[in-house]
Amino acid sequence: MASLPARADFRPPDRDDPVDALWSLLATPTIDPGALATAIERALDQRGKLDWRTIQLIKEGWEALGQPGFKITARIRLLTGRDGHDEVRFPSLKERLVPPLNPTILRQFLRELGSRIGAPADVSMGGAASLVLRGLLQRATEDVDLVDEVPVAIRSEHTLLQELATRHGLRVTHFQGHYPPEGWAARTTDAGTFGKIRLRLVDPADIIAGKVYSPRAKDLDDFRMLCEGLDRGVLRDRVIRGLPSRWSDPEARARAIQNWYIAYGEALADG
Repeated sequence: MASLPARADFRPPDRDDPVDALWSLLATPTIDPGALATAIERALDQRGKLDWRTIQLIKEGWEALGQPGFKITARIRLLTGRDGHDEVRFPSLKERLVPPLNPTILRQFLRELGSRIGAPADVSMGGAASLVLRGLLQRATEDVDLVDEVPVAIRSEHTLLQELATRHGLRVTHFQGHYPPEGWAARTTDAGTFGKIRLRLVDPADIIAGKVYSPRAKDLDDFRMLCEGLDRGVLRDRVIRGLPSRWSDPEARARAIQNWYIAYGEALADG
């Protein structure tokens, strides 16, 4: 299956130089171990441009990964031995190393599920898995979130779903259709077929609009990671007018206002 195009109104960040790319990994709540290893190796090629803080990050990152590679380890020891910075400056690094959901694994899961169910099923996927499949988000998740109920052709396959959850680390879940903003169905994108499954993806702004109201840290983190790539005016409209029941709830509205301020540094105004 060809890779899915990102939305035209989503602007992914530019690629940075190797040193900036290494530091940019620290801005994410979780860090892909493979991405960190690659970033360290690339940064080491910039040896003449490395300040002591970057050298320290390389050292601690490699130790957190537990990498046995002799050549890389020797190069790092040479750098840190010269500068002598042995204290721990990135104590949370190791605990933030979490492999993200791989889009390839997600496609394989969908193909196997779709090829083994007994009847066709039309589904719309939202949540983090949808953003991962689009290539807009990199983080761990175990949930394949479908809008409304899981079709009977899928939810009746209890043994199959348990088997796939064990083997792929993914489970099919659902969320109610009143949570995506009004008109969400007309904005979904055709993601093709996976066996008997016909898949559509919920628009990224519709997904994030729901997360703006969420009290969960991981939803706020998704919002923070993607906020600069989304059209702010479109997202504001989806948050306020697209989810009127949430906006009219004082507690939910207060969370949305706070999360919006955290992400954008401005008030979430109706206008």
